[in-house]
Order: sequence, then C-alpha cells, then structure tokens
Amino acid sequence: MPSDIPFITVVVCTRGRPLALTQCLDSLRNLDDPRFETLVVNNNSNAQSIDTEVLAKNGFRVVHEQRRGLDHARNRGIVEARGDIVAFIDDDCIADPEWLTHVRKAFRNKKVVCVTGRVVPTALEKRSHRWFENVSGFDRGKRTRRFVRDKGSLVVPGGAAQLGTGCNMAFRRELFDRIGGFDPALDMGTAVGGGGDIDMFVRVLQEGEVAVYTPRAVVQHSHRDTLWALARQLFGYSASVGALSMKYAVGGRSQRRRAVKNQLRWLMWKYRRTVRQPEGSRLIGVPLLLICIAGNAWGPFAYFWSRWRARRRGLS
Repeated sequence: MPSDIPFITVVVCTRGRPLALTQCLDSLRNLDDPRFETLVVNNNSNAQSIDTEVLAKNGFRVVHEQRRGLDHARNRGIVEARGDIVAFIDDDCIADPEWLTHVRKAFRNKKVVCVTGRVVPTALEKRSHRWFENVSGFDRGKRTRRFVRDKGSLVVPGGAAQLGTGCNMAFRRELFDRIGGFDPALDMGTAVGGGGDIDMFVRVLQEGEVAVYTPRAVVQHSHRDTLWALARQLFGYSASVGALSMKYAVGGRSQRRRAVKNQLRWLMWKYRRTVRQPEGSRLIGVPLLLICIAGNAWGPFAYFWSRWRARRRGLS
C-alpha cells in the first residue's frame, strides 16, 4: 500500500447496545480497504459496559468518554484518531464491504473536506420501519452531489440536511482544527436529541468548504422496532430542527428570515411525509405529526437548556 494513501480512523460511538455494536464491528472487519483503524468510543460512565479486552484482541481500539452525549463522544473520537480522515458510523449500522473504499475515492479531490454516503434500511418488516423510512428516512438517493456555498449566501439547517446524516459521514481531520468540533449541546444524550451532524454540515458549508455525497458508500441502518420508540425518535429529531433554527437565528436579521422559512418548509414537508405517506393510516399519522410539532416547539428551549448545562460544567 503506497504511503501517500491517507490513513482513516473509523469512529464508532456506542452506549448500551452491545448486540448492535457487535454486528457493526463485524461488518467493519469485512471492509475491503486495508488502511484504516477502528476506534470504539464508549459513551458510558461505566467503563465495563463493553468488553474492552475482547475488542482489543480483535483489533479494535477502545476509549471511554464519561461525559454523556453523542457529540462529546464524537469529539473524543476526533482527539484520539490517528488517521488523516475521520469517518463516523453509528453502532446500529452495518457497513457495506466497499463503504470505506468509496469514501476514500471521494477524498481524492483535495478540495473536498467532507464526504457522506447513502443510508438504507436494514429491514422494512415492521410498520415502524416503514413509517420511519417514509416520514424521516436517511436515504439521500442514487445521485452523486457536490455541495458548496454560493458566494455571499447563508446556509440554513434545512439545506445542509440534504448532504446526508451522521451515521455515514467523514471529514479531513485538519478541518476540526479550523472550525472546531461538534456542538456538545446537540444530539443524543442531550435535551435536544439530534442535530449535531446537521450543525456540522452547516458550519462546513458556511466556511466555503466543499462537501460530497456519494451514493456508492453505503451503510444499512436498523430502524426502531416499535411505534413508541419511533415516536420518541421523531420527537428528538423534530426538536433538533427547532434547536438549529434558533441557534442560527441569532446570527442576524437575514439569517433569522431564513430560519423562519426553514421552519415553515419543514412543517409543510413533515405534514406531507407524515399524514399523506403510503402507509395511509391517519390514526398513526396525525398523532406522529403532533409529536413532531411538539418536538419542534421544544427544540429552542431544549438547546438553551443544553448550552447552559454544558457551560455550567465547563464543557463548552
């Protein structure tokens, strides 16, 4: 392997899902790209929640991040990474054998600092699986797309979300030295429940950097198995939309106008995807829409609460 080919660190953040983690790591062992390491970030105050010795024997490096929150875990992964490129995959995902190969190909262009890939469902057997895929699925399609901010324009969360999602994303490590890490007031483990990935995409594009979505870099995501778990997930995701709109609304009058438009577009999009989706049952669709609206309304308050807690603890 030529020495000029970048070394990649694959970061897997995990908390309390040992079976899913095992399946994810098994898929990483089958990758056809030989020049990478796997770093497991255990986001749990109990360091013994996963068997570190067994993972080490199988070639996985493990670090423990006691500060609860997915973005804390992601930032710890960045600090500990040995690679020139840092790729993230969630513990409830399974990587295609060629996933990392196609991520690497997208980075051949030196101007590209962020790469995302396609996320497809592991299964669609249950109603909750199909509802999530129709209402809030991660799949961004089969077409390669290049993202860069138009000169003088502002980036809002709704536009950046078209780039991809956090369970299949990668960055040049030096990028974080320039724009900082993930916002610890966002995503799973906080009062918001999402948005850390989209916030990073916004910041990348706002800095004028180039990002690429490549559909050939595929991972499979395991959707929630019950409607109750789906409702909780959609509440958190909807809260992240409100939180991000609030975060960027404080940036100026023009950004506030864009944030309001983003909110209105999201509400209309969510109505169409939830109430008018193919499953067709309004007995489920209408309650889920109300849950999304409630989560969205909670988002701004949740973000300020999360920021206050982070600052109080000296974590941001």
